[in-house]
Amino acid sequence: MGKRTDYAVLKAGFGLARGLSDEFIQACERVNPPIEAIHRLVTPNGRTTMDELVRRAVADWQVEQPRPAGQDASEPHGGHPYRSAPSAASSAEIIQVPDLPAADLIKLAEKRIDLTYLNPDLASWDFMQNERGKKYEVMTWAPGRDVSSADVRDYFNERRFSGNTAAFISWLMEKQPYGYHASIPEDEQLWCDPESGGLCAPYFYRDGARRRLDLHGVRDDWRGRWVFVAFREIPA
Repeated sequence: MGKRTDYAVLKAGFGLARGLSDEFIQACERVNPPIEAIHRLVTPNGRTTMDELVRRAVADWQVEQPRPAGQDASEPHGGHPYRSAPSAASSAEIIQVPDLPAADLIKLAEKRIDLTYLNPDLASWDFMQNERGKKYEVMTWAPGRDVSSADVRDYFNERRFSGNTAAFISWLMEKQPYGYHASIPEDEQLWCDPESGGLCAPYFYRDGARRRLDLHGVRDDWRGRWVFVAFREIPA
């Protein structure tokens, strides 16, 4: 049997690896995680995280595929074969909102996350709608560039996800992620400043020492360091 000399395949493989490496390093620079969290990815404990990363890459790729010719956008999920409804059997990340009123959920989060700062307006805001006890699929997006709140909503709405304060705080208690994370619900579900009328969404920032749960005006642009989190209810 002759030797294989298809070095173009080898070259393409190295190019992909180099591109993934560059993008991964840039993501670390945006999120600023501790190096121990990165080392964990290549241990057995990191396999679930890597699996979720690949599933999310596949999900985003599928949604970006063009709708087949002849399918009506008014059909369920836009007539798109990859835009599926929520499913309890999904392998996506799932969280459950505790069966608590908003004030008690905030107190629980403050204790579990050991917050170094809690915005008092957020602490007194009755943000709970009908989320108590419900389960949600989770989607995150790190655009790596400046975006508007409308950009974030459009990205998630295309995938049938949306911002949710109760689900976001529940997710934070489980993940306690490093860096800047926010969830942007629709306007009617945002905190409204009683003096200025400005609308604000909840966000969380964590570095080595600080763990801050705060509010961010949705009229302001979001810098490239932000990671956004949205949710989709799983039917009971």
